Amino acid sequence: MIEAGPLVRLHVSLSRAPWRIAPAWAVLAGALAVGSPVFQPALALRVVAAVVLGDLAWGLVRRSGVTDVISASADQVRGVGLPYSQANAPLSRISRALTLIGMTWQGVLAGLIFLLGGGLLIGLPAVALSVLAVLIGARSWSSARRGVTPAVSMALLDVLLPWLLGMFAVGWAYADATSRWPPLLVALGFTVLQWGILHAAASRAGQRSLAIDIGIITVLSVLIALRMPSAAAVVAVLLAPVAYWVHALEREGGSISACSGPWALIALLVAALALR
Repeated sequence: MIEAGPLVRLHVSLSRAPWRIAPAWAVLAGALAVGSPVFQPALALRVVAAVVLGDLAWGLVRRSGVTDVISASADQVRGVGLPYSQANAPLSRISRALTLIGMTWQGVLAGLIFLLGGGLLIGLPAVALSVLAVLIGARSWSSARRGVTPAVSMALLDVLLPWLLGMFAVGWAYADATSRWPPLLVALGFTVLQWGILHAAASRAGQRSLAIDIGIITVLSVLIALRMPSAAAVVAVLLAPVAYWVHALEREGGSISACSGPWALIALLVAALALR
């Protein structure tokens, strides 16, 4: 954990489960998939900025879709208010909404600074992706308020948008037309896989294995269609334990995300490196 600044207090710490598919890894995978010399100082700085934007700033947006945070008690919600503001005023409603998703106006301000700063450093595509991330986050929050786990929205924020951000950070927009599509198709495949993992984690027993199977088949189909047999074989070996554990957990119970996370992450990075 890091604390810095006499005026601004910043606390940064690793997640309890870093070895899983997450925006930071997806940004790195997207940058590696393009084939640019990522470790050049100028490009490395852009990739770091993309990681900060995709994982920290967009992470605040993604947090709005966490259903267990939204189940705040009514007493907590009634305790939120703004000076000189009526209970039904727009500012009061916004404040109550922020409390429901576990955020404060300071967190929102920090997120906006990250969004604008990171977006301007990377370019207009990053700004456009940030706007799209906010819209997807709003949709996920709406779904979560209805008690529905927004697996599609979270998968987009975990894989597809960060992957695109990583590609734009290293100049994917200037690549020739023939080399643009393969990284995007692989990103879509792993987005479906992440949807399957999230959907399975939130589903009842008996409905988990189908979502994971769809994700695995989609990833392998994309790699085979792109004529990447070696990558498809390695990814199939890596994802085989995921499929096995999901079917086993259908009977025994347990955390699907904890078992599948590291293997899915390695498969993501292997596929990205195979595109270089």
